[in-house]
Amino acid sequence: MKSRVSSIVIGVFFFFLMPCAAAQIAPTPDQLIDHLTNIDCNAPGLFEHMPFGDFWAVIPDAYPEMHLEGRKPDCLPETMRALVRLGPKALPALVRHIADARATGLKIGSKEAPNVLSPGGQFFAEEYESRAHAYQELGNPSSFIDRCERGMCESGRSFFEPYTIKVGDICFILIGQIVNRYMVAARYQMTGWTIVNSPVETPALATKVRADWAGVNAEDLKTALLADLHTPLRTAPLGFKRPFDLGRTYEEQEAFALRDLYAGALRRLRFYYPDAYTSLSGDDLAKRQAFEQQEANPYPGHVPPTAETFIDELTTLNCPIPGVSDTSTTASFLVEEGSMEHWSTMLFKTAQIQGHGEVRYPEPCRNAAIRNLVHEGGNALPALLRHLDDNRPTKLFIGQNPVMAGAQYLAEEYDARQHSWPMISCGGDRFCALSRPVTGPYTVKVGDVCFVLIGQIVNRQLNAVRYQPTAIVMVNSPVEGPALAKRVRDDWFGLNNEGLKASLLADIHAGMLMLAGAPDAEIEAGALRTVQWGALRRLRYYFPDAYAALTGTDQKKREAFEKAEREHGQE
Repeated sequence: MKSRVSSIVIGVFFFFLMPCAAAQIAPTPDQLIDHLTNIDCNAPGLFEHMPFGDFWAVIPDAYPEMHLEGRKPDCLPETMRALVRLGPKALPALVRHIADARATGLKIGSKEAPNVLSPGGQFFAEEYESRAHAYQELGNPSSFIDRCERGMCESGRSFFEPYTIKVGDICFILIGQIVNRYMVAARYQMTGWTIVNSPVETPALATKVRADWAGVNAEDLKTALLADLHTPLRTAPLGFKRPFDLGRTYEEQEAFALRDLYAGALRRLRFYYPDAYTSLSGDDLAKRQAFEQQEANPYPGHVPPTAETFIDELTTLNCPIPGVSDTSTTASFLVEEGSMEHWSTMLFKTAQIQGHGEVRYPEPCRNAAIRNLVHEGGNALPALLRHLDDNRPTKLFIGQNPVMAGAQYLAEEYDARQHSWPMISCGGDRFCALSRPVTGPYTVKVGDVCFVLIGQIVNRQLNAVRYQPTAIVMVNSPVEGPALAKRVRDDWFGLNNEGLKASLLADIHAGMLMLAGAPDAEIEAGALRTVQWGALRRLRYYFPDAYAALTGTDQKKREAFEKAEREHGQE
């Protein structure tokens, strides 16, 4: 018992120290680009049938089932998303690597047998949307792709063996994501065509990218996005004749295309430059309001999936996420992969767990239902609270792996709405351990995942399963422990979006006195910083206007947070 208590005390100590250390080891843009060689799946811009939502740095992919199911699974690699989230900080490195010929693990296309007739074909193309927009009504696949002498922008070269995607090809995609341009390295076109736009294989593409975006800094990118927002509606060119009726006038067609262009610019302004986004006025403000209205109801007459629908889909979870992992304790805002910080981890090779799956590296999996629930924020809270005791099993089994020599315990660790020290507590039991250990692999329940997602939204460390040095697994289940479910409901029942905003602002205003009793001032300051920065991250995501309007001491905290983010991305 004594050794277990010592391990828990050490674990709680590092639980609050590790965020400070984690911020010192963030990869640089060049290091992230080096990791692109590991991509071996059909990521956005790499042979999709249906495109991911615009600006997938922040928008969850709600319809993954609509993508082409080819030889490789669909994915959205964290490395790609992290580079997009760095935005102007990553842009110079991406432009430098635009002709990087290092191979990835992904091959596009197929081997074409001689003398065998097949539909379509495989060829290299030069599809490119330049910095200076020029609308063309029948442009394919985008209304702003540069005009080509050949209708489909072919380079004149076909390929007859599978093409290996290069690092430069992925940099091409990521630059487009950051600067609001259609840049797709590989895509499918009906019927049976595979089109590859590679700046490595087609140097003219690399030249165009460098001419448009080399030397662009953060201020230049903001100017470019504002220029997109100011792109005017033009009348039909002199002498223009349509080959067939499209059901709209030329001007109506162009206005439809411009709406998407404006939306892309506004999404990036909101994410990279929230001050500029909230200070828009006049015609720009009218465009912003139309964009927000469209974003809130993208398909009029279509009934969107509800939080209940997404919670039902949690039964399919079959891989660990931050807050549900027996190999790590991780701080993360799940809709922002770049926010991830591993506080404690246990890394080991894959091994079987008594027929119940595999020991996993402590990396999160991509799950659309989870991302959508966190994305919904305060709108999802009522349903998540209702399902805290939902005992439906997921497909994720935790604990009792053969390479860990420690133990696993059922606990009631809880980070309460009202802050105090220790921040994670269980009332009278200072170590949060109940009397019975967990024996055998534990099947994660839907209610356990809802517990984690509530914490994600309200800025509290609610870990249903976490790893603790050394070789200990703590299971905090509101399904197994009804008292835990009651504490969560008592704290957060009835909270709406306005209440969530007020709670996040209260976290930003939290002071040192709330943590009286901490072991020392350094741990106290680190814990307080974790609370405030977590609140700032969520305020920026859910309430960008409130985030941009912070003043006085709150503004100074925001500036310190943003400075740490910038340094985090530059190390």
